[in-house]
Amino acid sequence: MPMPTGPLVVLSTAFVAPYETTFFLREKIFSIRDSFDVRDANGQTAFQLRGSLVSMRERKVLCDRNGQPVATLTNRLLSIRDAVEIHSADGSRVLAEVKKQLVSLTHGARINVAGLQFPLEVRGDFRGRNFEIWHGSQLAGRVTRKTLMNVVSGRDHYTLTVSPHVDTAFMVALAMVFEAMFD
Repeated sequence: MPMPTGPLVVLSTAFVAPYETTFFLREKIFSIRDSFDVRDANGQTAFQLRGSLVSMRERKVLCDRNGQPVATLTNRLLSIRDAVEIHSADGSRVLAEVKKQLVSLTHGARINVAGLQFPLEVRGDFRGRNFEIWHGSQLAGRVTRKTLMNVVSGRDHYTLTVSPHVDTAFMVALAMVFEAMFD
């Protein structure tokens, strides 16, 4: 299979770094709470997730560190399978759709991204928060539950490590989608 060339950008080039980036998330981000912060490796807020406390559409807004919207995450109503759409910041365009799948006796997800030459594939254990997101033959991101923060804080956190030249905001959005789908 040929290798993708150039950066993987879905939301904005502003979120693409030439180096590996790590973020810390905690479980149950899709809960009754109306706000959640995603922290970078230095403990600073990198992204915020906002949403209404009770919403028929389960609409959440992913914001940058300054509170500016970068994407909208929306559960599709009346879907046969669980599905979440990732929209542009203003909600006008569907940029990606994530559908939960049952493959044999394991869970999986299909990620359809508008305009991508190579598909995104997810491999691993969703419920255990240990999985990888691949763009063609290149690793785009890795989510893992085993972190030092879990031991130090006593809380259940997990990390998202984003590969160089990959849209970090999009990877954060995907991690949040998987949290909602496989919780």
